[in-house]
Amino acid sequence: MPAIIQRVLRSMNMNLIFKREPEDTYGTFENNTWTGMVGMLYR
Repeated sequence: MPAIIQRVLRSMNMNLIFKREPEDTYGTFENNTWTGMVGMLYR
């Protein structure tokens, strides 16, 4: 991760976690909720 991003995150007291969506899908809107990567971001 670039140093500038690390500095910004540290100054804002935040963490950044990279996590892969198990199904490798971008997401669809099903049953009034998002699935896939979009669903992970939304939650």
